[in-house]
Amino acid sequence: MSTKHIDFISHSMIYYIIERGKKRMKNNKGFTLIELLAVIVILAVIALIATPVVMNSIEEARKGSARNAAYGTVKAIEHDVALKILAQEEIPAVYDENSNIDIQGTAPDKMNVPITDGEIDADAEFCVNGFGFQRESSGRMNDHQEACED
Repeated sequence: MSTKHIDFISHSMIYYIIERGKKRMKNNKGFTLIELLAVIVILAVIALIATPVVMNSIEEARKGSARNAAYGTVKAIEHDVALKILAQEEIPAVYDENSNIDIQGTAPDKMNVPITDGEIDADAEFCVNGFGFQRESSGRMNDHQEACED
């Protein structure tokens, strides 16, 4: 075989390979494995960062809901005390989870609400859905996990 003949064959093969590559590039509508792996790694990092934030937000929402239920219980007790005063009935010294009061929403699992002179004492305790609260004299609910302990 002559060198011209070999040059022609090698040029033809190179031309064929280049043209075939061009056709492949035109028909290439997918992603390479490296690109897919890079996207998966990026999504995994985002998930690792976002998961604790989301879980903390959920826990704070549950705690806020429980706190609102405790406030609702205080309002229900104040309402019951006011009705008893108007009806000139005896006011219980302590309201607990077994007291017969009309609570709208979630009722506390446990509560100890002392009443003095028709007013709720500052050391009233509530346990709602595993979250404990103690009422201040200002009416604010502070975290007080001991309220949920036996």
